[in-house]
Amino acid sequence: MTVTADHIRETLDDYLDVHPRDKKGRLVDLLELLDASAALTSRKEFRGHVTAGALLADPAGRVLHVRHVALNRWLLPGGHLEADDISLLAAAQRELSEETGIPAAVVIPAGHRPDWGRGSVPNLRYSGRNKLTAYASGEP
Repeated sequence: MTVTADHIRETLDDYLDVHPRDKKGRLVDLLELLDASAALTSRKEFRGHVTAGALLADPAGRVLHVRHVALNRWLLPGGHLEADDISLLAAAQRELSEETGIPAAVVIPAGHRPDWGRGSVPNLRYSGRNKLTAYASGEP
């Protein structure tokens, strides 16, 4: 099973229930793409697509970053959705495991309600034009 537009919409709606002001702000482009039935799970969607990333923090509040070789920058682990990802959270956990070797089984998600930067999972971030990223946060 793959991440569906319905799952993306449901996750986004949960977030907007908590932060309705963003419906007319940062997320306008994303909402328009969802309304237009854009293939947001495909990296071939040139107008923008969904990616998944993980924010992993230890008890001291330190956040894990990985060095992106092509961009020569320190970034949070993350990347494109794959056909076998069943949810945004699962995609974020997969990306974390792929890029760091940390098994998803040892990561404890902080929660399941989107809450932009306030410690919940998946944590929606709108970064740049038409990009929605789900962050999984927790500690090993």
